[in-house]
Amino acid sequence: MPRPHKKWAQNNACGSGWSFLMRSGKTTPMSKPPKTIARNLSLTVHALGARGDGLADYDGQTVYIDGALDGEVVVSDITKGHDGILRGFAKQVTAAAPHRVTPPCVHAAQCGGCSLQHIDHDFYKAWKIERVRTALSYARVEAQQWQEPVFIPAHTRRRSNFTVMRRDKDVWIGYRQKRSHQIVRLESCLILDEALFARAQGLKPYLHRMIQDNHPANLFIQMTQSGLDVVITGPVGRKGEPDLSVHEAAGEMLHAFGGDSQDFGGGVARIGWRAKDRDRVEVLLQARPVTQDFSGLRVDLPIMAFLQPSREGENALVQAVMDFAPAKAAKAARIADLFSGCGTFSGPLLARGAVEAFEGDAAATAALKTAAQLRGHSIGSAEAPLTAHHRDLFRDPPRAGAVAQAKMIAGTHDLRSLTYVSCNPATFARDVAIMAQGGWVLSVTRPIDQFLWSDHIEIVAHLTRA
Repeated sequence: MPRPHKKWAQNNACGSGWSFLMRSGKTTPMSKPPKTIARNLSLTVHALGARGDGLADYDGQTVYIDGALDGEVVVSDITKGHDGILRGFAKQVTAAAPHRVTPPCVHAAQCGGCSLQHIDHDFYKAWKIERVRTALSYARVEAQQWQEPVFIPAHTRRRSNFTVMRRDKDVWIGYRQKRSHQIVRLESCLILDEALFARAQGLKPYLHRMIQDNHPANLFIQMTQSGLDVVITGPVGRKGEPDLSVHEAAGEMLHAFGGDSQDFGGGVARIGWRAKDRDRVEVLLQARPVTQDFSGLRVDLPIMAFLQPSREGENALVQAVMDFAPAKAAKAARIADLFSGCGTFSGPLLARGAVEAFEGDAAATAALKTAAQLRGHSIGSAEAPLTAHHRDLFRDPPRAGAVAQAKMIAGTHDLRSLTYVSCNPATFARDVAIMAQGGWVLSVTRPIDQFLWSDHIEIVAHLTRA
């Protein structure tokens, strides 16, 4: 699934002047807005786009309108960004679609985390499934069987990337507004595990002593079976990096919230820091090993390791994969797990055959191999080439898909079966179409939605040779 990473951005408001986003009496600095080319236009929406925005026409161009639905008439300003795309926001709905509802979250109009809370649940579910069907139709691929989709409920997300900022005696925790550096200060969040959100609020006094005034930082929190993995990205201390005061605050945070593994997924188990996105994370303090169990394969997780966004979503994906995996036989299958991460699927698949895991992240590969060896299993290294002796293949690529692998598979005739887990209908359909040219058939498709109120949808598909 969705492994989205947003580039951490330095606050640009500490120069000559301020502009503010007002929210429940609170203010936060914002970046220079895109150019406004029209104001208060009445626009008729003729379609709902793939990102969940309404599509309308203006001066021969398409306008992407946040918060608008197919068939509605809305009032919107029109802006033109640096990318040349025209965008708007439904300031007023003068003719509403029948499936419009009042968003359940108080932050829905501002927060960039959710984009589809204004759609009733039945229409929302149908639209998610149609996204997959439409992508396959454009690629001229047809699934032989559609299985019942799985929808993960609210308050289940176990990981989050917050934006945090110190203002005088307070620390704001929130998300960026869509396509903006504006920070929406959260009073609640309907998608997050309530324990995770509560713990994030409890970290404020310690964050206040670590981060700098008016310099936004990123706060990554992930619930693991050993406790919370916490990483701060951005300037800390007096000079932008950990100093004595930062280490003292981290130690007090760990002491106050150390907890144990029974404390709703633990108190704080590990605290890390990095100056900017994609830098190596420096572990400041660790109370205990941070581990996760994947069907009996207990892995020591690298800091900021990728886990599926929710336990419920992980369980649904694993169940689908195991439904399509080869049955345990006297002569076990040879299984290749591409984009394996720390073993979300490699762990369960070990019960069905010999697994070779392929992953570009060296730390994840090392953690997975060590865990497998402790269980008496051998997992192939990331550097080993994928060859035709792999009779069964499973892969979980990033949103960009896996064109190179799809082309290789299309030309390989010794593979017996393929299970494809994707978080992007467009790249999924493109890759399946490539493989279809090599004689593969899309046998079964099962949509799984663990990204509530977003435009993302995951697909688990099983392909076989014609």
